[in-house]
Amino acid sequence: VQERLLYVLNPGNNTVGIFNLDGQHWVHVLPVEGSPTAIAWDSALQRLYILSQENGLLTSYRGPGYDDPVHVEVGSFPWALCVHRASHRVYVACPGEPGTQERGMVAVVDGSTLAVLGDIPVRVAPHDVIVEQSSHKVFAANYDSNNVSVIDGATLQLTGSVPTGMHPLKME
Repeated sequence: VQERLLYVLNPGNNTVGIFNLDGQHWVHVLPVEGSPTAIAWDSALQRLYILSQENGLLTSYRGPGYDDPVHVEVGSFPWALCVHRASHRVYVACPGEPGTQERGMVAVVDGSTLAVLGDIPVRVAPHDVIVEQSSHKVFAANYDSNNVSVIDGATLQLTGSVPTGMHPLKME
């Protein structure tokens, strides 16, 4: 029987709480190194991914025990992430350190091996990333360049951009 779980990001105390919706109780509270900014769940791999802005890490915990976290360096100031369910690739928007001239990128991690597959340079300050599951197109909202980068998730190549309004921040 699969439990219905709610994952709660708590940046105020650097934790992620896991709440059992059926039993109405907390089952785990996981520590996070640095300031956590985003979480994602891959149900097929039973992996929880947590981003930490302060140290540029993607931390992976494997359910149901959530023991032995694995840390992967993904880039400067990671802000958002998403998971492609079929390939188990994790896409991480890394806008770079605020106040610098650092160009943004999308880091790609193989969720099965936790190996970094590459960094895709995008425009300035990507603050969100989403993947369209059927086409495997990845979209990064570039806050400071007022556009959305389009990436082919199969080849990891930047294929274009779409102009937006000022400071695109989130996508759905």
